[in-house]
Amino acid sequence: MRIPGGELFTLAQSYNITQHRWKLTFIGEQDTLDFDMGTLRDADGSVIVPHQSFTDLYEQDREFVDAVREGRDPATTGEEVLPTMRILQRAESCAEASASAAVSL
Repeated sequence: MRIPGGELFTLAQSYNITQHRWKLTFIGEQDTLDFDMGTLRDADGSVIVPHQSFTDLYEQDREFVDAVREGRDPATTGEEVLPTMRILQRAESCAEASASAAVSL
């Protein structure tokens, strides 16, 4: 398969696995990455991104709902998120146009 940027990848799935697993392996031209139970490791086993709880999104949503119910600002406000969202939108637009652009933080 190819993703929009033209990179080639292979996806394999099976119902023959004997136990439930939360593992993905990404094999690229320069490195192999394993995502296992919330931890991302390189081919040597070094941690790239440490384990994050599967309940993190739930906790974030609960904090937001609690803030609305209590009439207060959530721990992370919309104004704090906007700069990141603008960068992501710019990156997506460039990817769709197969272009590059400078991004100011």
